[in-house]
Amino acid sequence: MLHYILQTVAFQVFFLIIYDLFLKKETFFNWNRAYLIGTAFLSFTLPFLKFESIKAIIGEVSPTLMDEASMIQPQQISEQAMSFSWDHIWMLGMVLATLILAYKLIKISILLRKNPKRWKGNILMVYLLNSHSAFSFFNTIFLGTSIEAEKQAHIVQHEMVHIQEKHSLDLLGFEILRIVFWFNPLIYMYQNRLAILHEFIADAQAVKYKGKSDYYQSLLSQVFETQHISFINPFFNQSSIKKRIVMLSKSKSKQIHLIKYALLIPMVMAMLMYTSSYASEIKDPFPFLQQETVTQELTFQEL
Repeated sequence: MLHYILQTVAFQVFFLIIYDLFLKKETFFNWNRAYLIGTAFLSFTLPFLKFESIKAIIGEVSPTLMDEASMIQPQQISEQAMSFSWDHIWMLGMVLATLILAYKLIKISILLRKNPKRWKGNILMVYLLNSHSAFSFFNTIFLGTSIEAEKQAHIVQHEMVHIQEKHSLDLLGFEILRIVFWFNPLIYMYQNRLAILHEFIADAQAVKYKGKSDYYQSLLSQVFETQHISFINPFFNQSSIKKRIVMLSKSKSKQIHLIKYALLIPMVMAMLMYTSSYASEIKDPFPFLQQETVTQELTFQEL
């Protein structure tokens, strides 16, 4: 189990390094979106991919003397004892993470229930009384009534892009990963980068509505009150405003820069070579999911 977690984290570190060094500053927003989502989920499946053809070419990595020395019986007993405790800690963390997600959903449902709303086509507009907040969640736009009328049009255009591109689905997918792998900080880093990228995508489309100058004013002249909920798409977010303005002012990346995404190919191949040749097989990465079944089988045998 520990080996699986370490492999997953290591793969995600490499993927994020490639993104931060070579891809983050490019204006290929949709490509970057696919990269972040794809590599995040790929990192969880790569440890299971073992190709015999690759293994036959490069051979299997044999355990070193140090590895063999570490496989003594006392340590096996210790690991079995620790496994039981780790299973319970993992499950407890998943329960707490689920409760946190439920709390966030309840907060949104309260806003939905307590504020006036109306439909505009297939979009539900919720008007937050005496608020400067603005965000979207799936096909619902929450718009503060204290926002100046001329700026509301910019915001609605921006949030419409989030809805059309189904950005909430991306973030909710990472919320599920945060439940299962609550102890992995890289999941939070992935989600943060994806949320900022969503803003770049929405800004690039919304800026066409009235031009960059007016749009800059919409970003800078508001009071930022949006509460932090990790799976909504807030229009006003202090931590990302500067990044969004810088990205809006950049010229489009040259098509030749798309070749940077080819860096993913040798990296994935190297990972496959590692997983295919490594002597240790991954067994029961989620042992607590099978614990009840094993107990039932033992009880049946005793009968």
